[in-house]
Amino acid sequence: MFTQYRHHIALYKTSLAQSDYLCVNLLPKIGCEVRSLLIDCCFSVLQHDLFIKYFGKKMPTIFPNLERIGLVSYQYNQLMVFLDSLHDLNHLTEIRLYGLFSIRSVDQPTAVRSLFRANNNQLTTILIDDQSRSLHFRSIDCYLNILRLRINLKTTADLPYLFHAVPNVQYLDVIIDKHGSSWTYFDELKLSPLLHLTHFQLTSTKQLWMLEELLELFVQLPIVQHLSLFLFTDDRRLIEGDTILSSLSSTVQQFDYAINFSHKMSSDLVEERSQMLQIPKLSWLLQVFLYGSIPSGLNHFAVILNAAPNLFRLGLSFECLWHLIGNPQICLLLGQRITSLAIYNNATDPSSVTLNEEHIPIIASTFFRVCYLYANLTHLPKSTTILSNDDIFENFTTQNLSAQSCEQEYQVISPCSSESMVVCLLAQFKEHRLVGVGIDGEFSEYLQKKAKQWLQDNTVLCGQEFEAVFNDELDRLLIWM
Repeated sequence: MFTQYRHHIALYKTSLAQSDYLCVNLLPKIGCEVRSLLIDCCFSVLQHDLFIKYFGKKMPTIFPNLERIGLVSYQYNQLMVFLDSLHDLNHLTEIRLYGLFSIRSVDQPTAVRSLFRANNNQLTTILIDDQSRSLHFRSIDCYLNILRLRINLKTTADLPYLFHAVPNVQYLDVIIDKHGSSWTYFDELKLSPLLHLTHFQLTSTKQLWMLEELLELFVQLPIVQHLSLFLFTDDRRLIEGDTILSSLSSTVQQFDYAINFSHKMSSDLVEERSQMLQIPKLSWLLQVFLYGSIPSGLNHFAVILNAAPNLFRLGLSFECLWHLIGNPQICLLLGQRITSLAIYNNATDPSSVTLNEEHIPIIASTFFRVCYLYANLTHLPKSTTILSNDDIFENFTTQNLSAQSCEQEYQVISPCSSESMVVCLLAQFKEHRLVGVGIDGEFSEYLQKKAKQWLQDNTVLCGQEFEAVFNDELDRLLIWM
């Protein structure tokens, strides 16, 4: 049984001390038995750096029998470094990406090429989840090694490049992120037939699909056996009669079909449906994200919480959060369930209340189980007060001074600034045993350059073991404890 555990290693939600111990004392001893490996940069925010530090140049030696790798919340630069470490791993054929960050257009060709040709072109399976950002192929891309692929595309205009890039694919799962083009344009797309494809899934709920588009698509899937479609349409031919069934190839053995049909709903029906508050148990629901302004019916959120006993991750704007905290029943359930909390910026309404230091004690006491915290503080200014030595001596009682030893100046943390909020957040969540913290905001140049030193000098982290960096690409302070 222990051997089976050693086959599958997940560096997921691990603290800095736990990960360091595993990398130094355990993984080098059992590496030859490891078959799958998961590296998490979502909760353990700096996990990648630690892993590469110990194993970046020794992957084939330490993990010679590795078959599958999973990477969580990777950015472009991290992904490139990790893929560069994958070579001569004779059994590695699969990579899974979860929550892949957006990649700039100029970097897309390099990212795609490096990913699909990783490990000396030995990968056969690449699975990218629906929380990841889209990738883009070029007309010259062609990867004969790929047999199984799950990927996000921006629009239907990317389909011809995808079909050309993976001619040998047998399993293909495509999610189209955005609204595409009209049927006339789709009809002009030159789709290459996928002669080996037996399993095809397509999710496209942002653009309207017509029957003619599907017919054009089906022609390129001559031997498909398992077909799954989740589409957005206002074409009644796709929901009435047996039009869609009669259009399928005779090779289709299983057909899964879901339609989001666009039509106007009467106000009476909207009111009737809004009162349907009984929902089945949602044991599979682990995370909920609410974007934008406060949705109607937010007070009924307790229904979802009661139905989802395994919910642990919540992301929402501060105005939504504050609204929920005002409901005692919801407040109690949030405290019992949520261990990962993300607080986004409010919608553009200037009159809405914004997150400040007076709210933090209430949030901390409500979410007493939280171990992973993200907060957007971009509405706050950075701390800009700089005093000379003479000013310091004259105002020696000033608190929270951080000496910059390389300069003859000192920084004072301004009240109601991003820096003062960081100090407050870490103080109020001190007893929560936080593992990962991410904070977006405008910060002083000193904090950006020397994040760990600044935190040691100014926060309750002084004397604790932690790592911290300011990520320039995300404009985010990352802390791993």
